[in-house]
Amino acid sequence: MTVGGSEHLRRQSRHQKSKDQSTAAAPTSKGQVPPAQIVETEESCSRLRLALSQLPDTWATALDLFYWQAKSTPEIARVMKVTAGVVRAYLFRGRKRLRELMVT
Repeated sequence: MTVGGSEHLRRQSRHQKSKDQSTAAAPTSKGQVPPAQIVETEESCSRLRLALSQLPDTWATALDLFYWQAKSTPEIARVMKVTAGVVRAYLFRGRKRLRELMVT
């Protein structure tokens, strides 16, 4: 096989892999999400809720305000009546602990 031919096969194979991966998680032709993806998403949400419930309240509150309520660090500091530095520490520690809990 020529060098150009092998390059073509490599590109074609790479294209097919990316096509397969993109269709695996894509909605079906009727716009519905495949049941397996729904189950996987629900399991991930359940695991996340469980992990959040295991965090200290201050860390969970900071994460909730930051990610789900889209509050800035100074806004969270005002709500929680702490300094912005403390909020950053809560976010850092909360994210770190969440990662640990989600892996196990």
